[in-house]
Amino acid sequence: MDLHLYNLLNNLLTFLMVILFILGFVTIVMWFKKKEGERKTNLLLSALEKGQTIDPELFRSGKQSKSVNQYVLLALLVCGTGISLFAVVFFSIAIIECISRGHLIQGDIMGGACFIAIGASLLIGYFKGKKMLKD
Repeated sequence: MDLHLYNLLNNLLTFLMVILFILGFVTIVMWFKKKEGERKTNLLLSALEKGQTIDPELFRSGKQSKSVNQYVLLALLVCGTGISLFAVVFFSIAIIECISRGHLIQGDIMGGACFIAIGASLLIGYFKGKKMLKD
């Protein structure tokens, strides 16, 4: 196989892995939110059918008690963790390719280092922001 074609397919596969990771993560989060909504709806319907009183605190969303800063911190944590995990996978693939080929591709190492730097900076931002909110 031509080296340029191999590098193109390698980069395309890496890009697709990132996209699938992000889509998978979003799908899982949305699925859990949907299940929680369905659970609350079923609870409300069964309570109404039986004529029971319903505690209004049960159906209040937690969004009212959280500030915007806490959502930003949560986003930093999720993105930082996801990108850091992707960097570990990226480095693992680079090491496996290095072992199988016998030489290391600098682009893979640079890409993994960039992902680690981005993930680490997001995680540092999360921990610093959390500390600032406590004060």
